[in-house]
Amino acid sequence: SSTVNSTAITNLPINGRRFQDFAVLTPTVQSNDGTRGQLSFAGQRAIYSNVMLDGADYNQPFFGGIRGGERSNFILTVPQSAIQEFQVVTTGYTAEYGRSTGGVMNTVTKSGGNNVHGEAFYQNRNRDWSAESPIPVFDPLARQNIKVTPSETLSQYGGAIGGPIKKDKLFVFGAIESQKADIPRRSV
Repeated sequence: SSTVNSTAITNLPINGRRFQDFAVLTPTVQSNDGTRGQLSFAGQRAIYSNVMLDGADYNQPFFGGIRGGERSNFILTVPQSAIQEFQVVTTGYTAEYGRSTGGVMNTVTKSGGNNVHGEAFYQNRNRDWSAESPIPVFDPLARQNIKVTPSETLSQYGGAIGGPIKKDKLFVFGAIESQKADIPRRSV
């Protein structure tokens, strides 16, 4: 097993800010398909994994695998800013985790404290700032070379804040993230 702490989660870059993608830092864990977002533990199919969030089930109830994976278009996911740490156990876990032949990922979310802490981020990858490809692409329908359309425009933003409601007794924490993409379409 291995544990990925909040320092690693905060400082390591991850495409799309999906916290579960940090699990691939553990030996024998791999993403079975970049477009599906599922995790494979110790060579097992991704639907045999068990992903837990604060000890509760975070698996797709009907199809198996992690929530927000291959068969969902719109899903509320846990923001990366809300993750404190997670533990990945690929083999040899105890019966308390059950239900899986692959592996277990147990994720712990952040909570508030006696001091107010927060963070905010904004990332913008704009296609207007990218160069066109110098290599033309042949379009068989138009029977000519065409310019390659620049990459998508992607904006990601969000933040988190936590603090006390009643010192040493009651705390609050909240996090939110959003992303908007404008993907160029080729007209025929």
